[in-house]
Amino acid sequence: MKKAVSYIILLFFLIIYFVSSSEDYMSKISKFKYKSSSIFGSDKYKYGDLFGISYFPKIKELFGSDSLEVRIESFPNFNKINLCLVHDSYLGTAFLKSKNQILGIDTIYDIEYPWWRNKQSPTIQLDTSKTNIIVFEIVERSLEKLDSAIALNLVKFENVNIEQINTSKISCLKKTQQILFNKNVNTNLEFVLLDTRIFTTFKELRSNINYSFFNKTNSDVFISENSEYLFHSTTKSSLQNNITDNKVSKTVNLLNKVYEFYKNNGFDEVYFSIIPNPVSVIKPECKNYNNLIPLIQTNKNLKMQMIDIYSILKQTNYNVYYHSDTHWNKNGFQLWTNELVRKLNEKNR
Repeated sequence: MKKAVSYIILLFFLIIYFVSSSEDYMSKISKFKYKSSSIFGSDKYKYGDLFGISYFPKIKELFGSDSLEVRIESFPNFNKINLCLVHDSYLGTAFLKSKNQILGIDTIYDIEYPWWRNKQSPTIQLDTSKTNIIVFEIVERSLEKLDSAIALNLVKFENVNIEQINTSKISCLKKTQQILFNKNVNTNLEFVLLDTRIFTTFKELRSNINYSFFNKTNSDVFISENSEYLFHSTTKSSLQNNITDNKVSKTVNLLNKVYEFYKNNGFDEVYFSIIPNPVSVIKPECKNYNNLIPLIQTNKNLKMQMIDIYSILKQTNYNVYYHSDTHWNKNGFQLWTNELVRKLNEKNR
């Protein structure tokens, strides 16, 4: 009997390990937990992704509960625009639900960067009867992940002979290796076994004790100087004055290469937009900002057309970022959308 129980327990944990190593199964489990309102649901993103990392109860904001204060601008003089929008989670499904959110666009192709989403990108049809425009958006902390091998293979063209990086065809052996040696397995195991709503109160209590008595938070986050915001630890580099001319030149050269590539392959215009890390904008942290975005955008060798949201966010009086999430809120998104529409209107009058 004891041996049978041992085998059952072993089988149970083997199944849990296999499920936690499979991205497909984890995707299904995640969808269930995030949608469920039961005790088996998850609060990981309910109050923002940084709260879901730290469970720090003193900085906690219901994600998506903010109201839009920024006026929605529209320009009626658009020609027909064929827009390809290449973006990260700042323009993800929480905000960009349909092409109607960007007024004046006739067609929109929605492409997400491949290192965050395993999503099949649409094939782009360049239409000479319309103005074909491609817009790249990426948050500042992820800019260093972008290289020419990725940037020049993001878009699949119809009837254009361009070599594409094929991420969909993975050998059976490779897929088995990914399951057996999944680098995210520990995080996934914790999510499957412990990330349920019943444990939220205990996690908040532990986080509060660690901060109150030991002045410690989860290593992946840090607290703003005014104790109003959680920031991701990867954005600490924005507060260091160590930007070299070589790093700026390297980024400018990459953007120029991207610009020329997509111009030469049929797009009438190419735009790039770097979304500032919250620490690059929010006071008092921003007083130590290393000025990476301005250094890139004002570089005399830059050919790329930029959508400069950094200057707008620095000057606005609106609250533009969530308190317990890495992303901007509805105001930040709308300010960016207004600037995009203004740029497109200038190009297509």
